[in-house]
Amino acid sequence: MQLPEPFACLQQAADRIDLRILATRGRWRLLVGMVRANRPWRLVSGLTSALAAALAIGAYVLVNSSVWELALHLGGLKLTAAAAFAVSLMVVWLILDHHLWTPPAQSARARLYNLSTVFTLLIGVLVMYAGVFAVVLGASTFTMDPGYFHAQIGHPPHVGDYLTVTWLASSMAVVAGALGTGFESEDAVRQAAYSYRERERRAALRKSDGPSLES
Repeated sequence: MQLPEPFACLQQAADRIDLRILATRGRWRLLVGMVRANRPWRLVSGLTSALAAALAIGAYVLVNSSVWELALHLGGLKLTAAAAFAVSLMVVWLILDHHLWTPPAQSARARLYNLSTVFTLLIGVLVMYAGVFAVVLGASTFTMDPGYFHAQIGHPPHVGDYLTVTWLASSMAVVAGALGTGFESEDAVRQAAYSYRERERRAALRKSDGPSLES
């Protein structure tokens, strides 16, 4: 049976009648709604220790001339890889260190919750990265003396040089921020990552699916 999008027809073996009609886009819409309800941008204000560690390392990197030279020699591809590694590390660290992963074998709901966790944290960490980048870039105008910067890199510095150094400094800062999340309590991280109703639903899921889901 052919059905128009977004519906799909699933039919099992011919010896038994088992016809199911599913809205194939429904789960994606639900996932988007769950992530939006979590308001992932709130993660920044909830992870104060991580933010403090990130800004401290970012400030330290700005006064390290060897990092300036390294940043300018890495190139865009390696700087992008460094940024992706930093963001991924913080997401994975938050999930593992604070027991945010629900074993997916128990139910489809658990798998959906895991996806919403990953996307919520990913958006939240990207917002943190952007915030750290903005602060570090602003600080670079005061801490990186143009004359000394010129002497270290061998040519008059331009805006692109400051952006490049800030890019690497922000990635290093976010890696430090990932380690800084270890000082946050599990409850604090859950409150920062999930809405109140989402925390209630996840607690109910852990109880209904048994002790195997408990962290």
